[in-house]
Amino acid sequence: MSFFNFRKNNSVPENLESLIEQVESKELRTNILKAVKNIVKSKDSKYKLVVENVNDSIVISQNERFIFFNNQFSEILGYNSEELFMKDYRNVFTPEGVEILKDREKRRLAGEFVSPRYESTFKRKDKSIVHVEANVRIIDYQGALATFAVIRDISERVIAEKAKEDDRIKALEYMNESPAAMYTVELESGEFIFTNKAYRDMFGYSKSDIKNITVKDTYDYVKDRNGFLNKIIKNKFVDNYKVLFKKSNGETFRGSVTAKFQEKKDDVVMGIINLDDLTSICAKCKKIREDGEWAPPEKYISEHTNIVFSHGVCPDCMKELYPDFVRK
Repeated sequence: MSFFNFRKNNSVPENLESLIEQVESKELRTNILKAVKNIVKSKDSKYKLVVENVNDSIVISQNERFIFFNNQFSEILGYNSEELFMKDYRNVFTPEGVEILKDREKRRLAGEFVSPRYESTFKRKDKSIVHVEANVRIIDYQGALATFAVIRDISERVIAEKAKEDDRIKALEYMNESPAAMYTVELESGEFIFTNKAYRDMFGYSKSDIKNITVKDTYDYVKDRNGFLNKIIKNKFVDNYKVLFKKSNGETFRGSVTAKFQEKKDDVVMGIINLDDLTSICAKCKKIREDGEWAPPEKYISEHTNIVFSHGVCPDCMKELYPDFVRK
């Protein structure tokens, strides 16, 4: 029987009185009946406003049974008022919900602070599950302790969050199995947040080793790292940026990085590393293209390897440049 019905009838319904009479303890029967009558007789407009118009469920339980509740509470659980009245509240909690209650009571008895707000799950009459948020407080009700609770159905929110988490897990699984070398790092510190297997294999690091380095350690030249930072800070996106990378054993290799800021975060960068299998070279002058610019091959090679060039003239060029000298 709901608060709403008590107020509208302005009397204690006969079927409610008969239910109260079924309570074994005479003292408890007396206290419950007095409490019901007090609520029925109450003229407090604030009370009426809260109970009859609140969107959330309101329920009072005492001695592990529901003694008062509003219509919203009945609707959440799918029971009618008569079925819920004096029902053992543990029967509407899922097994997981009961364990949450036991844990809260254990901590409370141990003197720990227990937040009045918590999330749990109810089991509806049709056996379906309802996710709820409860805000509770212990009150002295008619000389005995009782629990006053405001309960909100959060099923839609929980389902949406679970779907989002499932999508995130699927995305991580896809990234981890992807043949492309993927990573996520904090922009300023360069600390890795995520690396997939392809990335770790490319650089020769184990999953535990990667935790002890930063992305800076994978660049052979500081200027490459600084150039990347300048581009992504300015444009929020970097496409096919050429870099000389360094493996865990010190070996270097050419690659390109495409990266962007993670959605809604301006301090986390997501990137993909590709090996540079092809490099454009001019068919006539042999200059090499990098980042849209053409450079002499010696300049390109010296900037991306440890090779140092000195000048000389090959025999073919000697014939072309100094034919008289060669004949002699």
